Amino acid sequence: MLGVALCLCAGRTATAQTAIDPGVWTSESERFWVEVEFLFARPNMKESFQATATIPPAGPMALVPFENDFGLSPRVELGYAATEDIGFRASYWHFDHNADRYSQTSTLGTIFGANVVSVIFPAAIAAPPGATLSVDSALRVQTLDLEAVVPLQVGRTSLTASGGLQYASLEQTYDASVLGTPIGLNWDRDLHGIGPTLALEARHPLMESGLSFVGGARGALLVA
Repeated sequence: MLGVALCLCAGRTATAQTAIDPGVWTSESERFWVEVEFLFARPNMKESFQATATIPPAGPMALVPFENDFGLSPRVELGYAATEDIGFRASYWHFDHNADRYSQTSTLGTIFGANVVSVIFPAAIAAPPGATLSVDSALRVQTLDLEAVVPLQVGRTSLTASGGLQYASLEQTYDASVLGTPIGLNWDRDLHGIGPTLALEARHPLMESGLSFVGGARGALLVA
């Protein structure tokens, strides 16, 4: 995942109001911050396929993978710290992606179809020669994190360790149909979970350029 972050920060001291980088913590001021990120993200649906192409009558079957493009997804963080030792933050991330529509017309030499596997039984449809198979799919993900954050300094590298609670929801839809006919196949998945989360973020200045290398890792154990 590639990301570009825009950080807007504000702080307050006992003597004056000033803008403070949330990565710089001092014991003399209480501060709050707002951080906005726009991430370029693309779903990676491993071992998942949107359609099939079969050579009749019982020839080989080719699996057609999902074709997803990169899209912008926003992440917003609100934070507050009263001391240099610990702070608190809430962050929200939203990803909403609609895949490009897949559309193919079957011929005598190639039959296009779609199939899904439900909890009980598999289901499949196929477009006869001359008919067109159309497939639409979408993926929507949201996360909300409420955490305590602790700043650490290792040389010139600023670290932020955090832990708290995460709520996440995932909605996935898949709709296939043979155009001009009542033949269709619809499938959806709607998951919600909540549980503990841990994260570690790092910022390291790149020489004296004013730029920094930023990295991070997060894990969560969610109960649906």
